[in-house]
Amino acid sequence: MDITTLTQWQSSLKREISGLEGEIRTLTAQCERKHLQLELVTKLIASSESQTEPVGGLAGTVGDLTGTVGDLARTDSDDSSTTNGNGSPTTAAEVKVYVEQILADAKRPMKIGEIHAEFIRRGFPIPGKGTPFNILVHISREMKSNKNAKFVWAARGTYALRRYAANPKKKNPRTRQEGR
Repeated sequence: MDITTLTQWQSSLKREISGLEGEIRTLTAQCERKHLQLELVTKLIASSESQTEPVGGLAGTVGDLTGTVGDLARTDSDDSSTTNGNGSPTTAAEVKVYVEQILADAKRPMKIGEIHAEFIRRGFPIPGKGTPFNILVHISREMKSNKNAKFVWAARGTYALRRYAANPKKKNPRTRQEGR
């Protein structure tokens, strides 16, 4: 074989490899989107199983989640934010606004699982790993740091807006047993 033939063969192989690598990148991106959709659907199922009643109906299709996945895949950053499990920054103020919107629309106390399901249904980004606990932390911090917080504890695992709470309950302080 002469050097010209080998050089042509080399160029041809490089073009084929480049084309295949482009296809791999496209397929990888599609696969990542499907994994995110699967994760959202799994969280939605887990969250709705922990509810006693659905809030506003959780009907929809996986196709309806595409916008949500796109929102959650953003990578913008802000120093005053926490990043959720999907890379989307969410500030504490945003989480509180979202919780307030959800509770205001419901006009009743809601279990943390219901609030979490509404976050997912509405496509709101959830900080941290995206669990109900991550939302609960923001509600609890607001209640502890502000005597007149907009959120109140209604019952175990249940929270309400102060304006809709008929008789806000105070948590019983846990008492430690003295010695043994």
